[in-house]
Amino acid sequence: LGKVRRQLRLSDTLDLGGTLVSNRGVETAYKRLKAACRSGIVSGPHPGEGVPVRRSGRPLPRTVGWVLAAAAVVVVAGLAWLVAGDDADPPVVATAQLDALVEEVQPTSATLVRSGDGLEVRLDAPALDVDGGFAEVWLLGADGTELVSLGPVRPDGSYRVPDGVGVAQYPLVDVSREAVDGDPGHSGDSVLRGQWVD
Repeated sequence: LGKVRRQLRLSDTLDLGGTLVSNRGVETAYKRLKAACRSGIVSGPHPGEGVPVRRSGRPLPRTVGWVLAAAAVVVVAGLAWLVAGDDADPPVVATAQLDALVEEVQPTSATLVRSGDGLEVRLDAPALDVDGGFAEVWLLGADGTELVSLGPVRPDGSYRVPDGVGVAQYPLVDVSREAVDGDPGHSGDSVLRGQWVD
């Protein structure tokens, strides 16, 4: 701006690349530009400062950085919790020692655990000679007349307990030998039985 001002003092016109501009027009433009600089509308480097270099990437604001770091911590903690949850033993509700009711079967044990929103029986069933049939797991009432089937003996030893069924109503756990005859009832041939203990 200072250079433009000095040239105006020496001549009535200003040569802008071969184009002559009147003194008054340039003076008016000069005043407007100077006012804009003072008001902050137009700014430039201060004395002693270099022109800032344009970079290809813009650094993230500090707030965004903290948010991303916190999100990473939450994700890692969530994964750790899931892994720990898979490895942790479920809460034990009751246990039972199952006595052998026939000579060829070894005694074993069962555990009633809370799994998710329900109960699950975990039974370490010994090998049984079922003579072409299958072994079945039951929960029995105290007098043995009321019973709930948990299904055939499974390799993984886990049996889901139906909703509404608990130790108070069915304090006995039983394993029976069943024939493949289409009868869903208990055969009466029990080989293992025990009582739940809280």
